[in-house]
Amino acid sequence: MNYNRIDDEWEATTGVITTAAEEVLGFIPRTKAKEWFDEELEMATAEKNKAYSNMLQKCNTRRNTDI
Repeated sequence: MNYNRIDDEWEATTGVITTAAEEVLGFIPRTKAKEWFDEELEMATAEKNKAYSNMLQKCNTRRNTDI
């Protein structure tokens, strides 16, 4: 089996589909995703994850204290 030929056919097929889509729909460049997720939120999430990890390590979950 000639894998190079399959790869070449796949690249040609995706290229034709992409070109046709851009001609019909136009090209819109990607914008930065998750602009709302800033450094402050990243630090708060890291702190929350650390507290959650500590809680699990100490076994101080609601289920464990009710038993």
